[in-house]
Amino acid sequence: MADLQVLLDPRGVTGEELRAGVGTLLTQVPAVELVHPTRVQSADLTGRFGSRVISAVRLRTDVPVLVTSGDVCFASGAVRRVLAELDTPGRSLTRILLSDSPVVVGQVACWAPQWLSGYSGTVEGLVEADLDFDREHLSRTSSVVRSWVRADAVGMAPASTVGEDPQRWSRRTGRALVVQDVLTVARAPAGAVRRRLERSGQRRRYAASSPDVEEPGRGTTAGGPRRRPRG
Repeated sequence: MADLQVLLDPRGVTGEELRAGVGTLLTQVPAVELVHPTRVQSADLTGRFGSRVISAVRLRTDVPVLVTSGDVCFASGAVRRVLAELDTPGRSLTRILLSDSPVVVGQVACWAPQWLSGYSGTVEGLVEADLDFDREHLSRTSSVVRSWVRADAVGMAPASTVGEDPQRWSRRTGRALVVQDVLTVARAPAGAVRRRLERSGQRRRYAASSPDVEEPGRGTTAGGPRRRPRG
């Protein structure tokens, strides 16, 4: 896993949801930094996960920064998928759609170090960044500066929806996404062949319906289809 900083906002999250979210994250990242935790939350998480859960002190600008709500669970490979989406020339931010509308509630966002190097705000400011923040700080002329990705496409879900065993959900969902990726790659050549055949069929049908044009591949010249002599 590439080096990155993970900032987790536990506000308004139950202890069970928080343990589920942090537990699935720590299978993929070395540490999680808490922003605005209560004493009870800090004690519970450090008691369960030890020194891998700490309080956020400063914002790193040399690595990607993943910001997440404490009640989001991560399938195996989810962090890697988000980083891959972020690794696009000119991209500063990738946001994850946890619902059907792009409203930043229970957000997950990943910020690129190229953008962070020019950010003078605080850890708390980045955790609370919303769409107004995006409009203020991101280019309005670039089509790639920000991307939106569906949560199910990268393997994320609210902790309340993953069942009683978040780790099992994480492994099962991660495996399913790997299989989906393999099938997508395997089907790509077949899809290209199918599209070529469809285009060829369209050309033949066009030729058959046009008395002045011969079927492509028969009676053609360098300049294109040869006209049939008229009687």
